Amino acid sequence: MLSTRLGLGTLRQPGPGLWPFLVSLALCVFAVASLLGDRGEIDPDTLPLRRMLLGVLSLALYILGFEYLGVVLPTLLVLLLWLRVLARETWRSSLVIAVASTAALWAIFDLLLGVPLPAGVLAF
Repeated sequence: MLSTRLGLGTLRQPGPGLWPFLVSLALCVFAVASLLGDRGEIDPDTLPLRRMLLGVLSLALYILGFEYLGVVLPTLLVLLLWLRVLARETWRSSLVIAVASTAALWAIFDLLLGVPLPAGVLAF
C-alpha cells in the first residue's frame, strides 16, 4: 500500500496517507468477505468472468479518461456502464443514480471539501 509512504500519522493528527490506507484496507476486507461469502447459484448466461473483466477494463479507462476529460464525464459514464450493463438496472434508474451520484461526488469534493477536481472538456 503506497499510502504508508505518505505517512499515516495518528488518529488525533492524521497524516496524508491515513484515509487512503483505511479505505484500501476496508476494500481488501470486503473483497475477502465477498470471496468467502455465499455464492448461491451462478447463472451460466451471465458470464461472470466477462462482466468482471469489463468492470476492470472500465476502471482502467476511467483512470485514463479522468486526466483528459476531467471528473464529471468519466464518472457519469462509468457509473452508467456499471449500473446498466453490470448491475442490469433499467435505463431510467441507471440515469437517475449515475447523475445524482456524480453530482453528489462533485459537490462533496469541490464545494464542501474545496478539492479542485480536473474539469477536462467541461472547463469554462
